[in-house]
Amino acid sequence: MSRLPLALALSGLGLIAACSPAPSDGVPDPADLAFMGSWDCGVTVMTFMPDSYLPSNEAEPIAVAGYRDIGSGRTEITLAGGDRMVVQSVTDTGMNWFSHQSGDSFDCTRVAG
Repeated sequence: MSRLPLALALSGLGLIAACSPAPSDGVPDPADLAFMGSWDCGVTVMTFMPDSYLPSNEAEPIAVAGYRDIGSGRTEITLAGGDRMVVQSVTDTGMNWFSHQSGDSFDCTRVAG
């Protein structure tokens, strides 16, 4: 059997793969996340933006390293310094926020966004 047909077939597969859309890697587009905006969590007003997190109105924004859908309506947010938090049970008016570092959990009400 000649290697030329096999080489042509393999190069054709590579061309098809290069022209196909990339498979979803499970990372949500931040602009599509329902919790973007400001939330009154009782002890502070937190603001979530696609590329940063503002833990209070007085704080400096913290860069977001990534978002990950962890199932059951929960999104894990990893900050640039490695701290992680989870938002869950997000509706138009409320959500639950949880910190992996402190163990704090707050029920929050949407303020804007």
